[in-house]
Amino acid sequence: MKTPEIILELLSQKWPLKAKPIYYKIIKQKQVSYQSIHKTLQKMVKQKILTKEKQEYSINIKYITLMRKKWETIEQKQNNNQNKPKTL
Repeated sequence: MKTPEIILELLSQKWPLKAKPIYYKIIKQKQVSYQSIHKTLQKMVKQKILTKEKQEYSINIKYITLMRKKWETIEQKQNNNQNKPKTL
């Protein structure tokens, strides 16, 4: 799993978290530097995937809403395709 995916998984289970606890949880899964984690967190904040308040990170609720809508659209398309007859 890539570092941003691990961060999202961690923050979906417990939030908000500071950078150090995120780092300590990630190094149990993969070898990575604190600097790398910090850069990834900053990048995810800049991309509006995460929010940062008082040195603590959480998943941005707007990002959650956007992803849910995208997955709902994909699900609808899949359901529509399943109802169509298969052609050879």
